[in-house]
Formats: sequence, C-alpha cells, structure tokens
Amino acid sequence: MHGFNDHDVVGTAQQFTIWRQGDLVAMEVHGLVDDKVSDAWRAALGAEFRRQGHPRFYAMDVSLSQPRYSVPAHFRTAAFVRETLKHVEHAVVRVPRAGTAALVAESVLTVVGMGNIRLVSDVLEFQGMVDLMRLGHALTSARGR
Repeated sequence: MHGFNDHDVVGTAQQFTIWRQGDLVAMEVHGLVDDKVSDAWRAALGAEFRRQGHPRFYAMDVSLSQPRYSVPAHFRTAAFVRETLKHVEHAVVRVPRAGTAALVAESVLTVVGMGNIRLVSDVLEFQGMVDLMRLGHALTSARGR
C-alpha cells in the first residue's frame, strides 16, 4: 500500500496485508473474499488492535477484492466495522468505482451508520488521504463518495 514498507507489516495472509505506522493502521484485501477470508481478516485486525491499541486513523483498500460471503458474514463485518469506528477518529476505504465490492462497502456503512468514514474510488484521492492521516491530519469530510 502507498507509503508503507515491509517493516510496517503487522499481519498478512494470502488475501490481505495489515500495516501500522504510528497512529495509522492500513489494510489491503484482494482476491476472492469468502466467509473464511472475511473472518480471517477481521480476526487478524482485531488481534492487532488488542496488541497495540486502536489507531487514531484507519485506511482500507478493497478495490481489488471480490466479496462472495454470506449474509451472516456481512453482518459480522458490519458489527466489526461499527465497533472499530467507535475507536478511530477517521477512516477511509478505497472501493472500485462499481461492482460487488463497492455495493458491499456501501451496504456495510448503511448498517453501521457512523459518520467518521469515507469511501473513495480514485487512487490518488485515497493516497492523499492516507498521506494526511500519516501526518496526523484529520480528514475534513466524513462519509461520502
């Protein structure tokens, strides 16, 4: 992910990587995401938060993922996101411009109902937000696309 190095990796599996730099945790999820992968990335991210605490900022890139998980897994993800957003100041999620991953992200945010997260599709916009968070700057615009 933009601006992170190998030494920033705090968790990894075949379909995801988690990085941490100071007050910023970032995650990239790619490929087919079924119930097992969905449960695995949530468990790994939750373990990181228990280990080092919730970050001030969180960035996630799901633009290369293909979600294929069940409705119960969808609700587990929504509950995890809602709990996480209670502990972070701002979050940004990069989604594809269209397709299943974008629809899943939108529906999760609808269920979650939190205002401190933003969905973006443009890679440069996402990278700019990651850079701002890395520098400790809060995002000025919350949820939206």
